[in-house]
Amino acid sequence: MNNVFCKHHPDNQIIFIIWNSTTLKLACDECMGTNLIEGNAQEEKWKKLAIRKALKEPDYFLSQFKLNQKNKVIMLALEKYPHVQLLEVVDKIEQQIKQIQIILDKIVDQLKEEATNIRNNKEALRKQFENITHYSQLKELIEGLNNSYQKITYDIFNQVEANLEKIFIDLEKDSTCLNQEIEKYSAKSIIIYCTS
Repeated sequence: MNNVFCKHHPDNQIIFIIWNSTTLKLACDECMGTNLIEGNAQEEKWKKLAIRKALKEPDYFLSQFKLNQKNKVIMLALEKYPHVQLLEVVDKIEQQIKQIQIILDKIVDQLKEEATNIRNNKEALRKQFENITHYSQLKELIEGLNNSYQKITYDIFNQVEANLEKIFIDLEKDSTCLNQEIEKYSAKSIIIYCTS
């Protein structure tokens, strides 16, 4: 319709179709502002159709007429969510998902950092536990066997075994000192632990 000009205003392009039950006219902007369409006060009300929109959206054209209820619902459904609106909704959702992803990435980074801190604290606590009297005795006896350049004799083996037995039996009888040492060293470390 870009090349069709109004018969009443030859400088203006036709952009509307106006009609009632008895008459139809092709109209430009200027026609819409004049009393060309006014007519008799008793005449039916004029309806207006934007030509460009009607050519793009057949449902816009069809909805100008008396439709049954089922067809009205179909036309309303087509009109309800224009493509631009849907794209805006999708863009908003996409932005929100990106914001959520940023938050989740930060949470994951914090969890990784916390896991590293826990690992480091556990390693530090284990290092401290090496100073516990009974453990250091055990370690010294076992390493003495491993590092011995002399042939391990039956007597040396029995002596190590007897010393280990004393450590284990003493701990089985009374572990108060052991528990106190564990508490002493673990008080210096921050470890998250739970009991179930």
